[in-house]
Parts: sequence; C-alpha cells; structure tokens
Amino acid sequence: MRVDVSFEIDFAQPLLLGFQTSDQSLIVKASMLYRAQWVDSRLATAPCRKVLSEALKVESTSNSAERAVASQLGGMHWLPAVTVTAGENGGNTSTTETSFYYNETGVPFLDENNPVTSLDANCSHCAVLRAKVVATITHPELDFSLWPFDQHLIEMVVALPKTAKLSSCGGALRDSSVAGSTWGALGETWDTSALTLEQWEAKLLPATKEWLLVEEDSPPHFVPTGESHSCRLEITIRRSATVYVVKQLAITIVFVVCGLLALLMAPAELTGDRVATILFSALLVSTNMQADKGLGSLQYIMWIDVFNLVQIFVLLFVLLESIYVHKQVVQQRTRSAARLDAALLPFTLVLYIILLFALFSFHISPTACWMSIAVLVPLLLIASVSGYVASRRRAARQRAEALRFLSSTSADDDPQGFREALRQLFAAFDSEQNGLDIDQLRAFLTAVYPSAGKKDIASGMQAARQMFDENHTISLENFELVLESQLQGLLGTPKPAPLRSSKRWAWGGTKVQP
Repeated sequence: MRVDVSFEIDFAQPLLLGFQTSDQSLIVKASMLYRAQWVDSRLATAPCRKVLSEALKVESTSNSAERAVASQLGGMHWLPAVTVTAGENGGNTSTTETSFYYNETGVPFLDENNPVTSLDANCSHCAVLRAKVVATITHPELDFSLWPFDQHLIEMVVALPKTAKLSSCGGALRDSSVAGSTWGALGETWDTSALTLEQWEAKLLPATKEWLLVEEDSPPHFVPTGESHSCRLEITIRRSATVYVVKQLAITIVFVVCGLLALLMAPAELTGDRVATILFSALLVSTNMQADKGLGSLQYIMWIDVFNLVQIFVLLFVLLESIYVHKQVVQQRTRSAARLDAALLPFTLVLYIILLFALFSFHISPTACWMSIAVLVPLLLIASVSGYVASRRRAARQRAEALRFLSSTSADDDPQGFREALRQLFAAFDSEQNGLDIDQLRAFLTAVYPSAGKKDIASGMQAARQMFDENHTISLENFELVLESQLQGLLGTPKPAPLRSSKRWAWGGTKVQP
C-alpha cells in the first residue's frame, strides 16, 4: 500500500559549487527545506503520541545523543524522510533539523490549492514532517571543451521512501521566504508564484556570480522520474565569462590588432620594428596558451585553445608577409612592397574580424560559426581579388590612354607637347605619386621603347638607377635628367607604338602590342 504525500521543498541557501581537478568533477552541496503532509490513522493509538512531536524534534543545537534518540524513535514510525542523489551517481544526505506535528482532529493543509486527494476536508489524522537537510552530490567528468563558455547540467533526484506516493512534482519547488523565520509553521503557504531569472539565480547560485542560469531553459522545476516516490530537478548553469573576456581575451585581441597594424610601418626603414611587434604579440598569445586554467589535466582541445591558435595563425600570416615585403625592398621593388601592404592590411583585418565572429558564435550556434566562415571568407576573397583586378585594369587603361597620347605627338614637331605627354605617361605608371621603383621603371621603359631589346632596356635601367633616392625610386625630375643626359644616347627618343587590347595589359602587365 502506498501513502499519499503532499510535498514541498525549497533551497535554504544558494548551492555551493566546488570543482575537483583530479577527475574534472563538480561537487554540489545543497541546503534544502521541505515539508511533507500525509494521513496516518495509526498514530491515534500510538502509546507515545502525546510526546511524539517533542521526541522527534531535532534542532541545530541538538547534541549527538538527542539526535540518536530522535533517529531511533523515528525508525519506529513511518516518516517520509528525504534522500537527495545525483541520479545514478548517488549522493549523501544528512538531516540538520526536524519537527513533527500530528493532530487526529485536523490540521491546515500545506497547500489549499493542491491538497492530497486522500485527505478529508479537515485533514483528520494528518501528520506533518518539517526538516532541513544538507545534500552533497557529485557530477563526474564534466565537459570543458567550450571553456570559458561552458555549460553544465546539475541533476538532483529527491526521493521519499518507496511506499510514498507524491501528489505532484510540478509544484513541489516553492519559495519559503514569505514564511520568515517560521519557515515550517502550520498554516503558512509557501509561495508558488514564478520567480524572475535574477531571483532564481540569487536563490540557487553562489553570490560570486561565477555561474548563471541558462536563459533559454524554463524556470527550475521538478519533473517526474517515472517512480511515484521521487522527483527530479535539472538546473543548467553556464559560466559567466564577462570578466575573463574583458581581462584576457580583449587584451589579447588588442595586441593581435597591434601586430596587424604593424603593416602600416614603412617596409624600407622599419622592417625590424614590424617583425618585433608581430613577434611580441605572438609571444603574448603563446603565454596565454600556457596559463593554468585550474581545470586539471585535460586531454582534448578546448575553445580557448582554438582561439589562441587562430591568433597565432593570423600573426604568422602577417609575419610571412613582412618577410616577403622585406625581400621586395631589398630587390628595390619598394612600390610593389607598398602595394602589397596596402592590399593585405584591410584584407587581414576583415578576415580577423570574421574569424573572431565565428569563434564567439560557436558556443551559441556551431552552425552559425561554420556558415559564417563558409560564406564570408569566400566573399572576402572574391571582393579582394575583384578590387585588385579592377584597380589594375583602371591603371592599365590610364597607361594605355597616356601611351596613345604620347604616340600621337612628335618630339620634333611639338617638343613641348611631347614632353607633357611623357610626363602624363610617367604619372600613369607612378600610381603612388612617389616615383618609380625598379619594376615600374622596367615597365615604363618597355612601353616607351617597344623595339628595344632586353640588353638595351637593362642598360637604360642601369643608367636610371644611379638617380634612385633613399627609397629606391626615381622621381620625374630625376628621370628627365637621366633621359636627356644618358637614355636618349642609349635608346634614342621614346617612340611608343599604338596599342591594341591585350589581356596581359588589362591585368597590369607590361606587354605592349603594336
């Protein structure tokens, strides 16, 4: 035969959460209050019924002898004592306070809106057990793969003796704070109204704010376990990562951005400073990777590890770019180096932003993370290549127009017009307006002397390089001096041929088709 029991439970204090690094387990300590009401007509004939309430009473100040007597006497009667476990992982429950009340003529219902169906209108022969218990449960082998955005499920199974039959699990979790200091007084109804998320967090979780309730979950409540004498409470908590994001991740991102902005340093004079800035940022990231997270020895990659690896990847990319640019500068291709820096800086910054967005969205929705990478990165590549091709074609058209203008003028018939056309062509090749580097100079000489051989072009370049400045470029004024003093003697008067369309020319090449 099963005994119908009306059951209410509340948390006397916030949960105490401890972490054990040896096996990555979460230890939960819960202090709980509960009240149970049932009918037991046998108590009317119990020989010690008049002193039973006093004999079963246990207070926080009771000594071990008094507790032993109450436990022995309680074992002689049917009492709905509570045990709290973590499901299959078990648990330990100890009772700190207990009070018992019985009246054969009737007592108030604990919950008038949801009384036990077997009780009569006056609750005759009703007994009420009120107790405070402390339960310690363990959840082993937690998953920290999303740390510091990890979430964990706390499961508590509250069970009465197997001969008990709970009236309802859904309304068992109550708020006893309305009862004040008399948390178990008869006639006082524990609050059943829904608490806000902030109130539940203050009630259930430590005041350190290290843990928060998952907002997507419904308010905490008991659900049936499939057995009539027990109910299960599931609480999903998430780590509050705000402080860690501000103090650790944000600082890391700032230093990585500083490493990326090193591309703004002039490659000709500040290559060493660029590399030093990038390596310093990488050193900071690697230091963060080695920092102890207080989680023990984990044999799998966490979110924070992927985050740090992405920072290293981005910094390695700009480091290799800086090395290549330095090589270009050594080979006196300063304009090519500057163009590469100008193109890769916005590309790298946007790529970094996309990767950060994907990383920080992964713990919310892995699908959104991978979709953002699969969609945004190809779009970025397409936009970058399209912009590069468009700029090169625009420069090619400007050069073609300047060449047509130069080919239509004559140095003999219109010396001033020919000089102006040559200046326009020089400006078309000098896209940065800082002079021509060695590659631009070769393209310029090939365009204005289409019939000259490679050796003649090389001789002309050797003569022009004598007028290069400290940036390894030649200005218009210096080029005109070299043209008058040496180039005309080596290559003659510039005689560009009319141009036809050329794919290589459209892509910014140096091929000229007469």
